[in-house]
Parts: sequence; C-alpha cells; structure tokens
Amino acid sequence: MSKKAKKKNHKKHSSSQLTEKKNFHLEGIHEIFSHKDRADESSSELKDDTNIIADIINEERDKRKWRIILFASIFLSICAIAAIAGLLYFNAYNPFAEENIILNIDGPDKTKVGEEITYTIDYQNTGEVSIHNTKLIINEPHGFNLISSIPEISGHSFDLGTIEAREKGSVEITGEFLDNLETTQVLSTTIIFMPNNFNSEFSITSKFYTVLEPLPITIQPNAPPTTTVDQDTSLEFAITNNGLKPYKNFRLLLNFPPNFTVGHSSTDYFTDDNQIYWEIENIEPDQEIIIDLIGRFNSNFDYFIDQNQEQSFKISTALVNTDNENIIQEEQEFTINITAEPINLSLIANGQNITGTIDFEDNVNISISFDNKSEDTINNLSLDLIIASQPIEILDWNNLDDDYFGQLEKTDAGTKLTWNFNNVEVLESLRSGEKDNINIIIPILPLDDINYNQISSLENVTLHAFANLYYNDNPDPIKSNSVELNVNSNVQLDIEAKYYNSDGSAIGQGPIPPLAEETTSYYLTFNLSNELHELKDITIKSTLPPKVFWTDDYDVSVGQVKYTPGDRTITWSINRLPVSAKSANLTLKLDLKPSNNDVGKLMKLLEYSNLSVTDIITNDTISQTYGIITTNLESDRFGIGKGIIQESFSPFQ
Repeated sequence: MSKKAKKKNHKKHSSSQLTEKKNFHLEGIHEIFSHKDRADESSSELKDDTNIIADIINEERDKRKWRIILFASIFLSICAIAAIAGLLYFNAYNPFAEENIILNIDGPDKTKVGEEITYTIDYQNTGEVSIHNTKLIINEPHGFNLISSIPEISGHSFDLGTIEAREKGSVEITGEFLDNLETTQVLSTTIIFMPNNFNSEFSITSKFYTVLEPLPITIQPNAPPTTTVDQDTSLEFAITNNGLKPYKNFRLLLNFPPNFTVGHSSTDYFTDDNQIYWEIENIEPDQEIIIDLIGRFNSNFDYFIDQNQEQSFKISTALVNTDNENIIQEEQEFTINITAEPINLSLIANGQNITGTIDFEDNVNISISFDNKSEDTINNLSLDLIIASQPIEILDWNNLDDDYFGQLEKTDAGTKLTWNFNNVEVLESLRSGEKDNINIIIPILPLDDINYNQISSLENVTLHAFANLYYNDNPDPIKSNSVELNVNSNVQLDIEAKYYNSDGSAIGQGPIPPLAEETTSYYLTFNLSNELHELKDITIKSTLPPKVFWTDDYDVSVGQVKYTPGDRTITWSINRLPVSAKSANLTLKLDLKPSNNDVGKLMKLLEYSNLSVTDIITNDTISQTYGIITTNLESDRFGIGKGIIQESFSPFQ
C-alpha cells in the first residue's frame, strides 16, 4: 500500500477514534446530567416530604393551641359559674345589707340648762344575718354631764356583743346640760359591728340636736331710781322659780360701779373684784327668794358730771359647772341716778322702775317712795301721780284701792291722783333720814267692759306713769323716774278631763268610778285662747303621774305633739299663732290603771302644766302654771264625783 493510501487510512482511523471519544464524553455528560436530574428529583421529593411533615406539625400545634384555649375557656366558665353560684348561695343564705341595721335617738328637742333629761338610743337588726362584736359608742354633747345610764356605760361605749337577726334593743343615758345657751348641743352615736361570715367592720352613725333654754328662774331688781352720795342705798332682788321642778346650786351675781361700796346683805355673799355673788342652794317651784343689800356711793368723785350721774348695775343668774365657771342664764341691767336733791323720789310699777310688761288680767301695783337725804326736816309735802293709758283707757279707776283717798282728775297728760299734807299724815313733815311711801292698786278693765269698736286699739296699749313731789311751797317739783308698762296679750289655757260628752254619752272606756287593776280611759282637752297679740314659740308641757299611760291617741288643730318616755312629759309646740286664729286645741286619750293600794283615793291624771309663749308686740315671755287634773272630773257634769278608786270585783270572791 502506498504511503499515500496508508496515510489516508491512518487519518480515517484517527478521525473515527476522535468521534468515538467525543461520543463517549457526550454520553458521560448525559449520564452525569441524568444523575443530577435524578438527584434533583430525589431532592425535590425529599423537600416535598419535609413540607408535608412541617404542615402536619403546624396543624397539630394549631389544634393543640385551640384545645388549650377551649379547655381554659371551659375551666374559667366553670369557675365563673361556681363563683356566681357561691355568691347566689351566700346572698340567699347570708342576705346582709348595711341598711338593715337601724340606729335612732329619741330625746327632747329643747331642754332647760341644769334640768335632768334622758336620751333613749334604739338599735335594731331588721335583716336575716346576725352581727357580732357590736359596740355602741356615745359622743356626748359639749355641755352634757352624765348622771346614769341603763345598762351601765363603760367609758363612752356600750358593749352589745351579738345582735341576732330581727333582734332589737335600747340603751338610756340620763344627765343634765351645764353650758352656754348659744352652744349647739349634738349627741352623736355610732354602732360598730361585724356581720356573720364577714371579716370586716361596718359602722352606722346617728345624731340628735337639742336646743338649750334658760332656767325658768326670773330675777327682779328693785332699786331707787335716784340717790345721793354718802347715803345708804337699799337694793332688793327677788328670785322666782316659775318652773315645775326645784333647782339647785346656782348663783346670783351683781356687777356694780367701782365707786359703789357694798355694805350689809340679808344673805351671806362672796366678793370678786367689782362683783359679788350669792350661792342659792335650792329653790322650789313657785318659791320666791328675797335678797336685800345696802350700799352707798362714795363722795370722792364728781357726780355733777353728766356721765357720773347715771350709775349702771347688772344682776344675773348662773349655774356653776364642774370647773367652777358661771353659766349665765338671765341678765338684767338697771341704773341709779346720783342727785343733789334733798329728797329721793322713786316710783315702782309692778316691780319695774323703767319699763316692763303686765298681763291683761293683772292689777297695776304702784309704789311711790320718798326719802329725806338732807339734814333738815322738810314740811308740807304734796304728791302727784300721773298715769296715761294710750291709745285707750284700760284702767278701772272706779275700783281703785287707795288707803289715802287721793283726789282724781283727768288731765291732758293722763289721769292725775293727788295727795297733800292737809289730809295725808305722812306728807305733813319728813325728818332727816326718814323714808315713807304711798301704795295703790288699780285693776285693769275686763275685756268684756271695753267697747268692741276699741278692741283693735288694744294691740299697742301702754301705761306711762311718773310722780312729782312739791315741798316747802317750792314751785319746782322733784321728779321721779318714769315707768312704761306694755300690756301682754290675753292668752289663756284651759285644761279639762272628761269621760262623758255634753249629752251624757260615754266617750271614755273602762269602768267609772275606776277599779283597781283595771284600765279606764279618759279624754283630756287643752284649749289655748288668744285675742290681742300674735304669739310665737308656744310651748305647753305636762307630766304624766305614775299609773297613767300615754296611748299615742290624740288630735291637734295646729302644731306638733311629742311624748318623751324618759321623763313622761307631753310637749305641745306651736311656732306661731296669729290673732285671726283666736284658739288652738289638743285632745288626747290617757289610760289609768290603779293598783289595789289606790282603793279609796282620788288619783292624778296630769301633773302641773306649764305654758310659755312670746308676745310678738311686747316681746315678753309669758309664763303660766296650771294645777293638777284628777279623776274627780270637775269639768264633766256627768262624771264629777266619780273619781275615787273602787275595789275590783272578782266573780270568785
């Protein structure tokens, strides 16, 4: 074979090998890629399996979360239902409410200083739950002095212990007030307790207000309107108990000018600077105590100076508290004028030497005194008394009581009554240091004797009185002080006890005459009449005697009625009574239950009654006291004489 052919064949063989190698490489690459594709497929399948597992896990987690939420919801619902059920059960079987505990105070709205009173404090558990560790705390009023209590108080509280459901009770505290009248008196009580099945304390507070009134003790100073220096000057003080009870341990105080020297007194006194005082141990109802005092004005000051001519005094009543302090009740001021006249002339009208009041049914009592302060005898005295009644005449001069028969004369200034030395022995001469007086009594006309057309003029009627004394033919008289009296309204209280009506029909119940150990009911009527002036602050107080019982059965036309069990007092209060009302009425029923020890006796249905009113025109407090009412029934024409207690009839006797 030629070289050329060999060369050609060699090229062919090389080319074939190259092609095979290429094919081999291509197949290897394809196989590699084939394996890669299979690996990718396996990887994809693995990824898909992993995602499925993750999805399953997530789904299980969601299911578990919702199961937990569902379980928690069910558990909380069960707890809530149990709590509500427990609450409903507790409320059903332990229905405690704070408003079920009631605390009330009963006592007097008004009381007089130094007068014993009782407060009743009622407590009640109206609920179904008992309360424990109960304590009643008493915060006493500012001026209250505790005397006793029921039950006995421990410090300022009562230990009440356990108060069962529907249980009630009360405590009482008794005491008196010794405090200034303007101080507000508040009794505050607080009940502290712990309800059953509770671990916390509750408290309820109640308050009661009491207004203080002064003692019903009046003082009336009697002093000469004029005097001279270095001469004995006589003062008189009348103390009267207008109340229904005795009063103890109070003082009468006198403040006097610095130039006045106190001398002798009818009762021992104590001195404190420009004040003296007397200790009054006791004064009974309607009792009057008179204290006389003699003093004199010193001559070491210029009494011709105007401001020195009128000297002021002040007389007061006071209670004494535990700190020995004076609790002033009533004060009155009066003056004495220093004069250089040889005769002191003074006029007193119904105990007054300046102004005062007089009740319509009273008499006018005039006392004119004349005192020779000079060193000479004074002769030929003549005395005039002038009384003016304005705007109409209300004095009954026809029934004048005058031992010296003075001469009456109508003048422009009023009615003049004159006495002179020609027919009155005490006016012939008045020696040095001698003192004398003339006294008269003038009745007031009955209202029925006053012209009906003039009744309206009585609203502002006043009496004005003064005296003039002439001596030794001196044309210039010595003038007395002048006194003005305002006439109070004609208020009147009538109290009657009845068993029968006016036609004889019975309105009472029970046996009459009353029988021992049996109850008889009577009707008492209070009729308050008034025609002249408007009245305010009207109070009528009556006290029930033993064995007479308040029934709470009454009928009143105006005002409020209150019964205080502590002191067994009935109080009828009226704020205002105009003239147009003319009257007010109260009818009440009282029960009497006598005992066998009362057989053969009359019994009291009512103790003394006290009326207190303020006259708006005169601004005077009118006080009147009325007697006891008995089973004798003086105002019942069918029941009179049927009041003696009889022995009770028994069918087994």
